[in-house]
Amino acid sequence: MRSSGMMWTPESGKPGAVWVAQRVPDDCVVVVPNMSRIREVDINDTANFMASKDYMQPAIDLGWYDPASGKPFIWQLAYSPLTGNDDWSLSSMWIRNRLYTIYSQLDPTREWDPYAETMSYPFAIKPQKKLSVQDVMTFLRSHMEGTPFDMSAEAVWLVPEGDKMVKSPLATPFVTKNLRTLLKIPYNRPVAKWDCAYSFVSQARSGYPAPVRTVLWFGYDNPHTTCYVPIYSGVLETLGSWRVFDRNAFSLGSAQWAFILADDLVNHRYQEAIQDLVKVRTPLEEAFFKELADIDEKALDLAKNDPAAAQKYVTEYTQSCMKKAEKAWWDLNWQLISAYNNNKKK
Repeated sequence: MRSSGMMWTPESGKPGAVWVAQRVPDDCVVVVPNMSRIREVDINDTANFMASKDYMQPAIDLGWYDPASGKPFIWQLAYSPLTGNDDWSLSSMWIRNRLYTIYSQLDPTREWDPYAETMSYPFAIKPQKKLSVQDVMTFLRSHMEGTPFDMSAEAVWLVPEGDKMVKSPLATPFVTKNLRTLLKIPYNRPVAKWDCAYSFVSQARSGYPAPVRTVLWFGYDNPHTTCYVPIYSGVLETLGSWRVFDRNAFSLGSAQWAFILADDLVNHRYQEAIQDLVKVRTPLEEAFFKELADIDEKALDLAKNDPAAAQKYVTEYTQSCMKKAEKAWWDLNWQLISAYNNNKKK
């Protein structure tokens, strides 16, 4: 894991960047929620640390670290503010809540404090089970279900139905700022984000030839409502509709708009519409995973004698997956518009 610190332009006469890197053990996982995770740096431990030549000097020059103090140099303490910046400090709840959510899923046998400071978390932990690609997708899609930070679990969403209270079909974990203000819902930044441009899970396989070595499971927009599509590292060209996008001009010719629209439509009546989306997504993603072994086998066989043929093969397969996902999401959009417009749902 690499963590960047101060950076300067070439004209400044300063080093181009100050950085450190800490090795993550092969059987462990590190979570990096918009914060520096590296603490004490042991530059003599070359098996586990790397650093730029003057990694401590800016902190010394700016009075953030005093070598004469006898205290160890803590990278995180020197270059990341603990408090004083509600949006980007180590103690910000929108950082702490994501550490808690993921770590508590990685190792549910341990007791984790939802409100603990980030510095109390270990740099990396060993998961209780071997993680699959699907497990990582689930982490990315999380809206902190079952934690104190799930905005769809707020009591304000309960509405009367007969002689009992039930959750409103409008209850959503992705509450807009105006609606949070109206309903007095405190903001908790979920793992998945409605305004996310894209997310991916990189499945790297050592020992595989270049055309099939890595499968990038890629999804546009909110991870919670996207469909992850396999893109092989040897792909020559992605589908054209996946390479065009203008955020200021809706287009049926842009795959990214299909996913943006679906996320928005689901959020208008989340409790019902998310079920419609999952019914479309689950069989599609399951098919991609099921096909992968056969695609790998054929591509590996081709790569032995003709790497170019292997690249052509994985390109065609990747594009076919993109076409399926894009069509499925446009069809889903028309279904959601038809089902949840205000002529049908009062």
